[in-house]
Amino acid sequence: TILGHNSIHPTGRLRTDGEHIKKIVLEKGVKYILYARLYIGLGLMQYDPSLSLHDDGETAVCIASGYMSVKQNKKVHLMEMTVPLIEVCGYVLREVGDKDDDVDWFKHNGVWFNRNWERTERYTLYEIPFLKERLISLRVFESKQEVLEYIHPFAESQLLAKKQEEQQKKD
Repeated sequence: TILGHNSIHPTGRLRTDGEHIKKIVLEKGVKYILYARLYIGLGLMQYDPSLSLHDDGETAVCIASGYMSVKQNKKVHLMEMTVPLIEVCGYVLREVGDKDDDVDWFKHNGVWFNRNWERTERYTLYEIPFLKERLISLRVFESKQEVLEYIHPFAESQLLAKKQEEQQKKD
C-alpha cells in the first residue's frame, strides 16, 4: 500500500525500476512528460514518471472521481499533505498544454478551472517520499454522491471567480 511504502510513486514507477524512469526523464525532457501527464488519455507515456498535485482538495477529488468505480471498488482517496514548492516542477497548465489553446478557463466534471493558476495543477517527478511525516489528513470517498457534495461549494466559488475575472477584463 501507499502508506506501507511511506511514499507515493507515479504509476510508471510501479511498473518499472527507478533507473528506467530516470532514463525516460532524461530522454523525453520535463515539459514533454508534463504534457503527456496533462493529456494522459492519449497514452503518450508507457511509464509515466510524474505525479499531479493540487492546492485544493476539491480539484484532486474532481479529477480522481473520473477513475472512480463502485463496481470495481475503486474509491477516491484524498491525501492532504505538505509538499514544499522546491519539490514541484514550476509549470502552470498553460505552459505545458497545447499552444493553440488560448482560453484561460476550462470545465472538467462540472467545475471551472483556470490554466494560469498554479493552484489548479502542479507537477512533481519520481515520487513523494516521507508520506507519513507529510500526511495531514486522509479522506476516502465511497460514492459519486459523496464526491458531488464535497466539490459543490468549490464549483460555485470557481464559477464566481471566473465571472469576476471576465467582468474585470470587460471593464
